Amino acid sequence: MTKEGGIMAKGDSYHDIPGYIRHWIHDTPEGHKIIILTETGKMEFNCKWSNRKRGASGRVVNTTEATAPTSEPGVRIKKI
Repeated sequence: MTKEGGIMAKGDSYHDIPGYIRHWIHDTPEGHKIIILTETGKMEFNCKWSNRKRGASGRVVNTTEATAPTSEPGVRIKKI
């Protein structure tokens, strides 16, 4: 459940970050690194894609077969 009492999907999480000061987001070859500074220290999140990489040009490319868009945002179907 969320702080507001709503039901969350399996695998989702909710975090309060008391004493928040600042955050940074850095691009990495595998995804992004998010750093959050608080009054008590810092938290780092290393977000990695399972099937994408950042090329030498800085653009993100798929490392698996091409996927086709669907009518539902965020959902893609793999071509066989």
